[in-house]
Amino acid sequence: MSNMEEKDIMIASLRKELQDLHRKISALELENALLNDDIARLKRQLEIAKMKD
Repeated sequence: MSNMEEKDIMIASLRKELQDLHRKISALELENALLNDDIARLKRQLEIAKMKD
């Protein structure tokens, strides 16, 4: 295998790894947004509960 072919294979592998990382980041960003929504909902519920006391 030529040096150029080895570089091409390495570049393709790195591109795939980068795409995988982007997918993981997107999934984590979505999970973070959902958790932030849960936190906001729980804070509202806490405020409502405090007002009822």
